[in-house]
Amino acid sequence: MGNMLNTYFYEIVQFLEEDEDTDIICLYVEGLKKGKEFIRVMKHVKKPVIILKAGNTKSGSKAINSHTGSLAGSSRVYKGVFRQLRVFSADNISEMFSLAHLLMVNKKSEGNNVCIVTNAGGGGVLATDACETNGLNIPAIPLIVRKELDKFLPDSWSRNNPVDVLGDADSTRYSNVFKALNNKNFYNILLCILTPQGMTEPLKTAEALVNFAKKNKDKRVFACFMGERSVKEARECLHKNNILNFKEPYDFARLISKMVN
Repeated sequence: MGNMLNTYFYEIVQFLEEDEDTDIICLYVEGLKKGKEFIRVMKHVKKPVIILKAGNTKSGSKAINSHTGSLAGSSRVYKGVFRQLRVFSADNISEMFSLAHLLMVNKKSEGNNVCIVTNAGGGGVLATDACETNGLNIPAIPLIVRKELDKFLPDSWSRNNPVDVLGDADSTRYSNVFKALNNKNFYNILLCILTPQGMTEPLKTAEALVNFAKKNKDKRVFACFMGERSVKEARECLHKNNILNFKEPYDFARLISKMVN
């Protein structure tokens, strides 16, 4: 769009809203001209809109002015307007496309209760901190579910959420946990954390997670398989089956909070 000499964002949004080949609208915005028209159009847009707003700092605003001659405007004002218009706000390019992928394969999540399954205690703690920092809830494991998990998990398992299946967990142990969590109502979102250890079976665990997701279509299922070569096949399996994998728990919590809050 260049410097928008004769084309404005609201016109682009109008066009994309009517375009049959467009499902998600992503905008990189430095400043909005014709702001009233933009707000008027956005109130009638039914497709999800994700906006990456740049120039949120004094230096960034000056950089925008130097290369387009536009004024970036107050970031607080923009955030307030986006919130009222129910626009998804991204903080960087990667997040914008991750949000788009998420919206393509899943509808907006109902509920913010997260159940975490992990083979690393530290990963579970990081995920818990990240979730609560970003407005997501970590509900307690109901007694009836704890009793079911007690039947096959080692005596030293966490007995809480996160469900720590311990470092020696193979894919069967993960799979049994998923079965115990089938059709339970205390959570809306499942995060499976896996760190490569001696007994870990990344690909088989990914396949078990995919199977769980297919049986629990009312749940939002995500993964955080840490590592590189050792989890490459597992990540490919997850991607093929539209399960988004995050490199670390904080990325998961920040992105999902934008979907549910």
